[in-house]
Amino acid sequence: MLIASALGVAATWVLITVVLIGLGSVLLKLFEIDLSLIDAFWMGLAVSIAILEIWNLLLPVTGSATTLLFCFGILGWITNRSVLWNRLSLGLRTSRWLILLQIAVVLFLALRAVGPCIHYDTGLYGASAVRWILTYPTVPGLANLYVRLGFNSSAYLCLAALDTGVWKGFEFSFIYRISDGCHVLHNSACVCTGSAEVSQVCGGLVSVCSGDTPDLLGAARSNCGRANR
Repeated sequence: MLIASALGVAATWVLITVVLIGLGSVLLKLFEIDLSLIDAFWMGLAVSIAILEIWNLLLPVTGSATTLLFCFGILGWITNRSVLWNRLSLGLRTSRWLILLQIAVVLFLALRAVGPCIHYDTGLYGASAVRWILTYPTVPGLANLYVRLGFNSSAYLCLAALDTGVWKGFEFSFIYRISDGCHVLHNSACVCTGSAEVSQVCGGLVSVCSGDTPDLLGAARSNCGRANR
């Protein structure tokens, strides 16, 4: 049962990645920017957050918002299918050990995501903030009720969007493990393109396996930025 749950988590992550790449490719194509899977993924994440922020000004974030993002993502793959499939085939031509390493990391993180959420801030205010987003549009003056609810992190919008279907109520473990995987996979992609070193991927693996995960997404971007310079 545990293995089946982990495989279900990994499959859902793959679906999220596909949707974000498709969503990002729409905007990159619109501005005539050269498409790459990594750029499309990060652009898709940014666009999805922007859509959810606008949505939550008027409506609570429900399954309808998630469905809208999914449809936009699929539309991106349909309109840019030739370029995206070409980029995907090129990515699969990288060294086999790196692909196997990435698969192993994803499966390991999926196994960890099956467990309970152990982050202190989740119980303090994170879960409450997500519940407000799921139940109401943006509430003016909410911080007067509890100051931490006024932080209004955009990450909570993503958590709310994931609170649907069979994963309802498990979104916190889900998103934290996604951030770990993005750190390692982003650095792996930088290795493939020659903009980072293998040591950076190994460092990411150590941090993930040890549970030390501070600002992993920011660290991934800064590592590749230093390598490019």
